[in-house]
Amino acid sequence: MLTAGMITVIMLFGILYFHNPETAGFYPQCPSKILTGYDCAGCGSLRGLHALMHGDIGAAWRFNPAIFVAFVVLALIGVAGLHRHRLSAKYAGNRTLSFSRRCAAITGHPAFPLSLLVLIVVWTIVRNL
Repeated sequence: MLTAGMITVIMLFGILYFHNPETAGFYPQCPSKILTGYDCAGCGSLRGLHALMHGDIGAAWRFNPAIFVAFVVLALIGVAGLHRHRLSAKYAGNRTLSFSRRCAAITGHPAFPLSLLVLIVVWTIVRNL
């Protein structure tokens, strides 16, 4: 069953698929770019996602290579969430969950959020050099 959040995400991706952020005037501008003139870590992500949805991996990479790292991080978080959801006595001895256990261990580590923050800050600095 689809939740309201899932339906909203599907609708937003539908809008992004049919309306190019480079030409459509209703997408918000980056507040960091407006205030400082520098690209933030996420600048170009909407254009990159639009390009990916249309199969243009090269353009997506040029808009913001961090999109690809974000996919890996979101996949780790998603698998870890599924592992936590399915964790029960029934699955405790199941070897097929070893990958999801590792994902849960990585995303549950206290250094994980700080590592993401450091990556975001470093990427913001590097892309503006």
